[in-house]
Amino acid sequence: QTAIATQVKHSLSLQETGVTIGVQHAFFPQTLLKARFDSAGKAGALIQQGFWQRFFVTMAGELDFGAEDKTPKFGVSMALRP
Repeated sequence: QTAIATQVKHSLSLQETGVTIGVQHAFFPQTLLKARFDSAGKAGALIQQGFWQRFFVTMAGELDFGAEDKTPKFGVSMALRP
């Protein structure tokens, strides 16, 4: 019910390497929490809740610690799966 992943990217043209670490955990069969952090200073998280096996509501947020204004982003989505 828990997964951890790491991604390493290297740009040959810019000579930059970036690392992203992500984790997800299913608290209940219909509740999923995901979070990610990268070496550029961004952090994001989402929580997804399922209802009636087909209807899902997701709330997500992201914050860029490297940006000057540090304005967080939030979003809500709803999905109906066939």
